[in-house]
Amino acid sequence: EMDSTILKKLKKYGYTNPFDFSFEKDNNTIYKRDLQGKFLSHSIIEFADIKECIFDFAAITGSIYRHCSFINNSMKEPDFEFCEFLDCDFYNKSPLVCSYNNSSFINTRFHDISFDSCTFTSAYFEECHFFGGSINYSTLENSYFKECIFENMDFRSLNMSFIEIDNPHMRNVTLPMSQIPFMYGCLNYLLHTKDSVRISKKKKQTISIQEYFENVIPLMEKHFIESEQYFPLSNIYLSLEKFELATDTLKKGLSLAIENHDFRMLKYYCYLIAKSGYYQSEQLHMFYNNICRLSPQGKDSLNEQKNYARHIGEIKAILFDQTLGSNLDVTIKTDIYSKNASKLSRLLEALFAISKTNIGYGTNRAEALIMENSPLVIELRVNGEEDGLIYLLIALAKLLNADDSVQVLLPFIESENSKIDKLYKTAEEYQGKIKQMCVSLMLSEYYLGNLKKSRYDNIPKYYHNNIISHMVPLLR
Repeated sequence: EMDSTILKKLKKYGYTNPFDFSFEKDNNTIYKRDLQGKFLSHSIIEFADIKECIFDFAAITGSIYRHCSFINNSMKEPDFEFCEFLDCDFYNKSPLVCSYNNSSFINTRFHDISFDSCTFTSAYFEECHFFGGSINYSTLENSYFKECIFENMDFRSLNMSFIEIDNPHMRNVTLPMSQIPFMYGCLNYLLHTKDSVRISKKKKQTISIQEYFENVIPLMEKHFIESEQYFPLSNIYLSLEKFELATDTLKKGLSLAIENHDFRMLKYYCYLIAKSGYYQSEQLHMFYNNICRLSPQGKDSLNEQKNYARHIGEIKAILFDQTLGSNLDVTIKTDIYSKNASKLSRLLEALFAISKTNIGYGTNRAEALIMENSPLVIELRVNGEEDGLIYLLIALAKLLNADDSVQVLLPFIESENSKIDKLYKTAEEYQGKIKQMCVSLMLSEYYLGNLKKSRYDNIPKYYHNNIISHMVPLLR
């Protein structure tokens, strides 16, 4: 009653809430609703058949659809950006003319759907199935298709530049001849696949994958050299494992992109470098340093520097995050204040000595972030081989005297490795030294990322110590 009264008063001032709208279901069916021009953003719909509704020009940004079927709806330029479609089905006799930028489609099926003048910029598709249909005059730039199935589709008129396909499955599919070198993962897929895929030729003709690589790719290589198109040229060299030529071409492409202040293209080059899997850390730093060295300098380039600063962080993340292996992030609360620098140095000595110890899995890469939080909080980030990170986490639990709260979450690992035993002993020795310094440490949280081995499927990847969340000051 109170809410109704307040809302009436607000409406007298002209207040309208565009989000005061809810779908009405009849036996889990939304049928023939006229939603033209409506604000439907942030809707959450589950287990519904959405049938013969009018979505023309509707704003549906940020909505979530789970286990839904879209059946013969009118879709003239609605906004489905930043939406999530989980285990959905699409059936439509008329073309879909929509914006799906930054939306996610998981385990979703498209039944003979015609996408016409759609935008899929930065859209994500995982384990989706396209049964026939077409995608025409649409933008898919920066979209990602992971383990998707495509059947009976002809993409010859589609611009597929800068999309990524990861482990696709294709049956009776035609790919556009000119677009393939501009796609991530497509050349490698074609080199190894046995799927029924053809490459477009003039008019409605096609050629085989073998003919494409034997006859077309060499001509494309010469054309890209003459026209200084270094991205597709680098992509071809990487897929054919001509790494010296690829490295030289990538350097030229990066230089040209920087010279033109084309940060969009610069990011695409960096992603190609990182995704190739060929370049090691020192080579990635070489590419990154070349970018930094060619960055705008001087008083006359202030605006260019501002633009450069907006993008360089993302460029660095693209180059290095793609190549990181498993990682362990640990947050440690201390009772050390910033004035006690001597205690802090001894603590960092202990953390790095333990984190970088070689126990037979290669050397870890460790870095620490110290935050002034009265007292100090230390975030330790370690990248390395996942078996080694598990042993390291147990060692850190010993250092922080957190065995009961952490080790019970991890599988019992019996090891006869003397290096691992030495690691544990080192942790216990440093734990004694820290205790003598009258320093108290507590494990606040940890996060294990990118673990791929099945034996670690059932261990908690994230731990948060609720006991100390509200402890101020930190108890000893």
